[in-house]
Amino acid sequence: MKFYRLGVAPLAASLLIAGAPLAASAATGADQSPAGQNRVSSVQVVEVSDADTEVDVQKLIDRLQALAPGQFDALTEEDVRVRTSYRYPEGQDDKTIQHRVSFHKEIDGEQMHGSATFIGENLHLEHFNYQTPHEQEALFPAKVSKEEAESKAGTVVDNLTADETYHQTESLYRSRPMNQALTEPIEYRFQYERLEQDIPVVGDTVTVTVLGNGDISRVYRGVNQAKNVSYEDPDQTIDQEKALKQLKDNLQLGLRYVLDPRGEDANAQLVYNFEPAITGVHATDGKFHVNGEFVADIPEQDAVTPLRDEPADAEAEPISKEEAKKKAKKLLKNDDEDTKLRIQAVRESQSISGQTVYRVEYMYQSGSSSYGSDLSINKANGEVVEFRDINHLHMRDGEDTEKNLSSEEALEEAVEVIKAYAPSKLHQYGKPVVKPEDVSPDGTYRFQFPRIHNGIQVNGDSLRVGISAEDGNVVMFHADTQVVKNWPSKEDVVDKKQAREDFLDDLGVSLAYMHPRFLQQTPLGAIPNSDTDDVEYKLLYQPEFEHDAHLYDAVNGEWMNDPRMPDQQEGVDVEISHPSAEAELNFMIRSGIIQVDDPESFNPDASLSKGEALNVLMRSLMRMPDVTLPAPGIPSEQGQTFDNIAPGDDLYQVVERAADRGIIDTQQDTFPVDEELTRQELAVWYVRALGLEAAAKHGDLYKLDFADAKAIDDDYKGHVALSQALGLLESNENNNFQPKEATTLAEMAVSNVQLVKRMVERE
Repeated sequence: MKFYRLGVAPLAASLLIAGAPLAASAATGADQSPAGQNRVSSVQVVEVSDADTEVDVQKLIDRLQALAPGQFDALTEEDVRVRTSYRYPEGQDDKTIQHRVSFHKEIDGEQMHGSATFIGENLHLEHFNYQTPHEQEALFPAKVSKEEAESKAGTVVDNLTADETYHQTESLYRSRPMNQALTEPIEYRFQYERLEQDIPVVGDTVTVTVLGNGDISRVYRGVNQAKNVSYEDPDQTIDQEKALKQLKDNLQLGLRYVLDPRGEDANAQLVYNFEPAITGVHATDGKFHVNGEFVADIPEQDAVTPLRDEPADAEAEPISKEEAKKKAKKLLKNDDEDTKLRIQAVRESQSISGQTVYRVEYMYQSGSSSYGSDLSINKANGEVVEFRDINHLHMRDGEDTEKNLSSEEALEEAVEVIKAYAPSKLHQYGKPVVKPEDVSPDGTYRFQFPRIHNGIQVNGDSLRVGISAEDGNVVMFHADTQVVKNWPSKEDVVDKKQAREDFLDDLGVSLAYMHPRFLQQTPLGAIPNSDTDDVEYKLLYQPEFEHDAHLYDAVNGEWMNDPRMPDQQEGVDVEISHPSAEAELNFMIRSGIIQVDDPESFNPDASLSKGEALNVLMRSLMRMPDVTLPAPGIPSEQGQTFDNIAPGDDLYQVVERAADRGIIDTQQDTFPVDEELTRQELAVWYVRALGLEAAAKHGDLYKLDFADAKAIDDDYKGHVALSQALGLLESNENNNFQPKEATTLAEMAVSNVQLVKRMVERE
């Protein structure tokens, strides 16, 4: 039986299974290195002056050349800059030297640049990033196959980890649901996990990215900062079957709502999950790992009650930009006479959830230095949506926090902040399920207030507050409540007994080593500081299933993917056969440029509507988020170009970006979404995408040798001539251009590749 292990970031994955309220960092991969590799310690960094240390630059170049043979042969010491500093890991007295290397060189008129970080006297590579001067060679079609790229990545890992054992694995974290454009280099990404006594060490991974031309572009390797590392003895563990039985015998399920965060109005889904959140069984003593600690008995799950029983009595009035500015000044007030606040701009824009907000951009000026950020205020009611006290973070500057407040006292302050900042939300959120017992590295207590609907906790939507442990002031506030269109009723769910049987049938466990900081992690994402140089990795039996779905649909009684951690693009497993466009079609499907809803009825030779064709064209040219609103931070005054394509429509982003680039005509009131796109109209789009519209307007200057040249409309002759001359659109075997014939997907797949080549050449 094949099991899907929750390997790379198991706490986040197990919390998904368990139904715990994930912090933003756990759900989205924020505050993490590539592929979900968690940094296991915080450090202070002190720069070293040139007089304090000698750096062998050539030795660093040698390390780069060994990392990627042939890529950096042209590098000399004149091309390299090195910044050397000391790291002081928390809880440790010893310092670790690090070298941050950056390089830049012009080769054959093209720019090569990159960076790397080397740690310790042995120059262990932690991070490497490289932009090839030969980017065009890395575009589709790739010069190296996935198998060849995998071989290169394996060689990199062997060179970096000569004394250790690694095996290739898959990351749980996948990219956001966004296409890869044809204008981007092809990337093959591989991940390797360390084994200790043949047991995976969670989070100790190496990620290698290889470009389509064979160049190594990125490498990341986590470095354990602990001085003394030990591992629990695998010979002293309980039997795997015993751990599984123990987990099954104590399995409890509860209902949760899960929100899909994309789109203007989200849909909620009811799921069954572990309750409380059991993230594993300690392999040496059989204790359960719940909410960041090991316990002999699973605690009772307390019901989450709202902060206020009823909605606010009176509805607030909308506010103006000037009123938002005044409110921001009050929020940002600073007692330091030497630090001056400047409001730089107040812009109307969209929040991530689609609320119309005033985004206030500000700066603090202190002597010759300045620093700043922005905050968001809801236009409809004047409540705070997003706030972060950047002045607090700047003034701390790595200093230890004086802990004057307990966690309970900080929680009381957090509730008062919600009452002041967003009173209309009090009835929608409850007190935190887990309260932080220690402060986070930025000196705050971080609280996560879960959303509640119909007495059921909502995953994927929480109100977050950070309170300074030193003075009780608010340091961070986030209350961007998602608008939900549909809430399934708990009356429609399948029987909990049936759900439990499905869980028991599919549930398994696997053994892994866990860093103690991971085990101290709670659903809040807060990781307490370590007070020792000694680290003992714990052995944990983690829950796993024989499928890669993480949630159980309580209404339909079947497993489902978590919408907060979307799977790879739809159509990724579809393989198309075609006589002239097979390679192009399959690559564009895998890249999310072409979206296949029904593989059985998919016909690449069918005619395309203008809406379908524009969607494929714009996804070929740029990354298009699968959301229908203006992107967060984009002014909402952007409005809409056509009466029939409004914010919230599927083609909104596609049409607005095409209009902004001058690809489509914007003189009409409506965009002809369902009208077929002809070949001569496609030529117009291509010429405009290349910025050659002015040249195409003089159609009478071009000679057309097509047998059916007279059938081409006069307004399109220049565009057709240029598209032929550039190798974008060709005639058929009878030398007919067929200008009035509808464009097909197969034809467009081939010509889009040629278009991108011409664009890159022009650049």
